[in-house]
Amino acid sequence: MAFFTTATKTVLGGVGATLVVAGTTAAAHAQVPFHVLRPIDGAHVRETVRLQFSRASLNNASYVELAIDNRFRQAIAIPPAGGKKAVYTSQVEANGDRVSILWNTKAIDNTPNLPDDQRVVVDGLHTVEIVGVDPSGRRVGKDTVTVIVNNRIPDPASGIAMDYRFAVGDLTNYTEKTQVDFIVATNQGASAGQRPYYGAAPVTADYTASSGQSDAIIPVQNVRAKFERTTEDYVGGNAFFIRDKVLPNGIIQIGNSAATLLDNVYDFKSRYRTVDITGYVRDYGRAARPGAYVALPIPNLGGGLRRVGQTWQSRTPIQLEWATMDEPPLVNADNTFEGMEWQDGYQTARIRQKFDGHVNLPIYGGAVTMKDAKVVMDRVIWFSYRSGKIIRMETHVTAEGEAPQSIVTSMAPGGGAAGGLGVSGGGGFPGGFPGGFPGGGGYPGGGGFPGGGGFPGGFPGGPPGGFPGGSGFPGGGGFGSAGRTPGGGFGAVQGAAPEEARVPAKFDSTSVVTLSKPASPVANRSARVAQR
Repeated sequence: MAFFTTATKTVLGGVGATLVVAGTTAAAHAQVPFHVLRPIDGAHVRETVRLQFSRASLNNASYVELAIDNRFRQAIAIPPAGGKKAVYTSQVEANGDRVSILWNTKAIDNTPNLPDDQRVVVDGLHTVEIVGVDPSGRRVGKDTVTVIVNNRIPDPASGIAMDYRFAVGDLTNYTEKTQVDFIVATNQGASAGQRPYYGAAPVTADYTASSGQSDAIIPVQNVRAKFERTTEDYVGGNAFFIRDKVLPNGIIQIGNSAATLLDNVYDFKSRYRTVDITGYVRDYGRAARPGAYVALPIPNLGGGLRRVGQTWQSRTPIQLEWATMDEPPLVNADNTFEGMEWQDGYQTARIRQKFDGHVNLPIYGGAVTMKDAKVVMDRVIWFSYRSGKIIRMETHVTAEGEAPQSIVTSMAPGGGAAGGLGVSGGGGFPGGFPGGFPGGGGYPGGGGFPGGGGFPGGFPGGPPGGFPGGSGFPGGGGFGSAGRTPGGGFGAVQGAAPEEARVPAKFDSTSVVTLSKPASPVANRSARVAQR
């Protein structure tokens, strides 16, 4: 006799439902043709495994439970049949005939209180169990398949060359996703003359921090950008002339405002750099025309042959935001060759770069600098040693220091509400841009970010006339009016701004860069699911 228990769980892509978690009976199995078509028992798999079912075999299941080695992982909603378009998400792919449940064997399990050795899937034999559940919570089928995970690659005795393989005429596309947040950190013990949180003015004598305060997060920017990188020429001495250009249809969201196309904000131009095969940028390039000269950072791998477990240092770029108008600062990063594994279909070396120290860090697109900021960087690079290209790069940066009060206001309205930087309402990007950063470069005036009413509680107009720019590239579109008026902007070299009150500021940034692959024709996408 089978016994049954119930529990409420949240289904990815759906709502809470009552799941039946129980033993099975032979009769139930016989009634439901619930069967994993692929992979077959004993199959060798890596990275994301597609557990494929026919639509008919799901027997009205509205979601499935996925368990690995007898431990529940997640509940995944099944897209309903009859949709006009195939469905592709990180958990499921589906069309009219087939449904594939996706199991990422490289994902980290963040379940609370789970031992570290159970957070990752190690190479070897694993048992995968899938249980189908209908809308009423009744189990309609179960199937189990045993697979052999092979994500790791043997370390060759000769080592791996940490050198890029630039080739004249080569073209590579990358996608970058970056999120930057302002950290509003409380200080419950603040007294007179101290600041209760980042971005605020000093507190008065009668300030009393309320109990239970904790750090809060204010979104600064969320960007998705696509880059085209071409190798233009060989310049001798293991160095090449590299061109980066931002492609159309990227997206930027400033704070909680509506997202807009990057092309509506910036007048992009190509950035040319001279780069040697280690990734060290010998020359960052100059420009004669106004525009936003933006480039994707190239980490310095240090060059030479390296073995798994080996450590070394390299001078590598670091930046907080998705891009900066000037050359990013270089830091002495500690590199560790952590292992060799498959990533996005490529054989890669996984390299971790870490830095913990003080940096003069550009912020606000490079318009100002957080001087001697405390910066912590953790970057993981998946490097294809066969093609000599980065396949994926994940970078996390925290920066803590002081910045001009008006800049903190513009980047994170409300970050210092108690100190006069608050938001009392209004729409559009803050009015701190009007007046701009005129002169040899900077953010043009004319209403700030398109939509421009500003946040009335902030600093509506910034310093009169703006911060005069310095010498360098003439500015281009920048964070300007919708017309992207030339005369200053992203891509210009800024001069020293007039002295202004600086306030504590802390930012957190996460950036993911991935190698873009040619897209499959839309007509073939449904067929891809059926063939897997």
